[in-house]
Amino acid sequence: MKLGLVANVAVDAVTAAGRMTGRVTSLDPLATIQSGVPVYGIDVTIDLPNSQVKPGMTGTATVIIASKQGVLTVPNLAIRTASNRRYLQVLKDGEAVDADVTFGIANDTTTEVITGVAEGDLVVLPAARATATARPGAGGGGLGGGAPVIIGR
Repeated sequence: MKLGLVANVAVDAVTAAGRMTGRVTSLDPLATIQSGVPVYGIDVTIDLPNSQVKPGMTGTATVIIASKQGVLTVPNLAIRTASNRRYLQVLKDGEAVDADVTFGIANDTTTEVITGVAEGDLVVLPAARATATARPGAGGGGLGGGAPVIIGR
């Protein structure tokens, strides 16, 4: 976190027009401890304030740490981990095969793929887990092959 980073700000009490952009203008030099975790406060100054936003309203600021455009991404769900190795499974001739890849930046839902797969490759997502309770006669709920997803930009 550093001064000047761009932030998207949403104020719950304001309609969709409550979404604004701003910049980080100050960082707390010392952390406060919340539930045993050090937390550093920041101030975000809104670029073009909305007249519906009043002092004391609560909002959420999402600070953009890194951003890239035109990169290949995969859903985080597709990333597999074994023995400290992160990889993808891709479909080759109808078979799921492991692909060694280099990952880049990520967010809560997607991760950049730098090398190892190409746009249009089919990446295999893990199959849904079977539920602990099954209805009689509903058939087995075993694990099978996952669903493919096409890599795109």
